[in-house]
Amino acid sequence: MRFGLFFIFISLFAASGIANAGNILLNSGFESGELAPWEKARDLNVNGGYQWLIDNSNVYSGTYSASVGDNYELRQDFSAIAASNIGQIQFAASAGFLSFNFFYSDGSEEQYYVFGSNTWDTYDVTENLTLSKELTGISFWGKTDTQSFVDDILISAQVSRVPEPSSLILAAIGLFGLVSLRRFRIK
Repeated sequence: MRFGLFFIFISLFAASGIANAGNILLNSGFESGELAPWEKARDLNVNGGYQWLIDNSNVYSGTYSASVGDNYELRQDFSAIAASNIGQIQFAASAGFLSFNFFYSDGSEEQYYVFGSNTWDTYDVTENLTLSKELTGISFWGKTDTQSFVDDILISAQVSRVPEPSSLILAAIGLFGLVSLRRFRIK
C-alpha cells in the first residue's frame, strides 16, 4: 500500500517540470500566404523600395517567405517570456545584410546585424538575448537598395509544466479510494 501511495506521488511530480512550448511565434514561416500576425512597423525608406510582402519566388522551405526591398521593419509581439526560458532563436535569411531587433518588457530594444549572401543561410541568434529581461517581440529590417528574404523564424521557449486541476482531482479521488480500501480491509 505504501508503495502504491509513493508511486502516485512520484507520477504526479514527474508530470510537472519543464516542457518545450515549441515556437511561440505565429505564422513563423509565412505559410498562411499572408504577413499577419506580423506587422509592418517602422518605415525608414530612403529610395522608394517595396514594403514587406509575401513571396513565393525565393523560399527556404515551404511555399512562402517574406521579402522586402528597402529599409522597412516587420515585427511580431507576444506575451512576455523570460529570456532565460528561451531555448533557441533562429531564422533563415537570403540577404547580403539584414538586421533584427529584440524587444523587452522594460521598453528597451536591442538591434543586431547579420551579413550573409544572396543564398539562404540560417542564423542562431540565441546568444544575443539579455537573459535578465523578458522578451516581448522580434522584428526584421531590410536594407536600402537590397532585396532581402526571411523565412522559418523560430523562438523556442521552455515553460514550467503544472498538473491540470482535473489531473489533481483524479489523483486525489484515487488516493481517497486507496485509503478507503485499506480501511475496509483492516476492519
